[in-house]
Amino acid sequence: MVTKKINFRKIETKIPHDSFISKVDSFIGRVKNVTLDVNVVSKKIYELDDAMFVLLGILDDSGEMSALLAGNRNADFQTLVQDIKFGLKYRIAGNVSVVDDAFDEDLPFLDEISGDKVFCIYALQNYNHTTFGIDMDEFHSSMDLEEQYNVIAKYTDYLNDIPVDMVDDIAVSCYQEVVVLLKDGTAFVNGKKILDDVKYITLIDIRTICAIGADRTITCLTEKGRCGHDFINDNNYHYKKIVFTEFGIAALTHEKTVKYYGDFNFGAIDYSRFMDVDDIGLIGDSDDIIVVKGDKVYSLFLYSPTVNVSDINVEDYLHGCWII
Repeated sequence: MVTKKINFRKIETKIPHDSFISKVDSFIGRVKNVTLDVNVVSKKIYELDDAMFVLLGILDDSGEMSALLAGNRNADFQTLVQDIKFGLKYRIAGNVSVVDDAFDEDLPFLDEISGDKVFCIYALQNYNHTTFGIDMDEFHSSMDLEEQYNVIAKYTDYLNDIPVDMVDDIAVSCYQEVVVLLKDGTAFVNGKKILDDVKYITLIDIRTICAIGADRTITCLTEKGRCGHDFINDNNYHYKKIVFTEFGIAALTHEKTVKYYGDFNFGAIDYSRFMDVDDIGLIGDSDDIIVVKGDKVYSLFLYSPTVNVSDINVEDYLHGCWII
């Protein structure tokens, strides 16, 4: 049996951030214990007895090659395989094997291997949702400012001349673009001064970091998440009011229309709720953006029921720490 010849090991899902990163085109012959940062461009699954073999096409900026995941056909391994998505960035560690006469000719994927080498993976980490190897949710939600500062200082030189007591906020996109906001309103991106008079920075949908100016302008600070930026920036338009959550930014214009930049997870869109708007806000500390139109208070994305202004204290109802 083919599966009896293979000693399966559990695939690790954590790889040290400071690992040396090799390139696909640098391998000559067999190489052990190397790490790559790659995108997955193809995935083929082969099942044999109680084993699963997953042949991946991997790509970095130097070239493309085949990579192999092998494991027991159990729930954990199947979930790991299902979660591998095309177009996402992965950090992988493993050994480079040469496809020669010593390679097991009974393996069902042998003819599918691109070239004469295959990268045998023993560790795989989704690097789209990490901040220097730390889960993005943990970095942004669980770490305090000093802990975030220490992570950035450890892995970059962006804070060499900036002590922690000068920093007001830090945000990092899934592309490792680091935005640091100082208490004086200066914003830096990857160590370079970009903007002055910034009141807040906010991370939208893990890809995009925006600056909310003291003059109520909205500026996208990250290079790789600029889709829709011109729409919300609108030639440095000075909005009447801005509300932002972890999902997106809602901005009320002086013409009584609402512009929204970001995602929404549930609900629906009623275009009329974006027009002829008197005020916008949040319901308590939730992410439910609401609008006031005349004597009615509406949920912008239909998350909650409509209420009458006369039935609530509007000032309390519009409370939210992310309103400016």
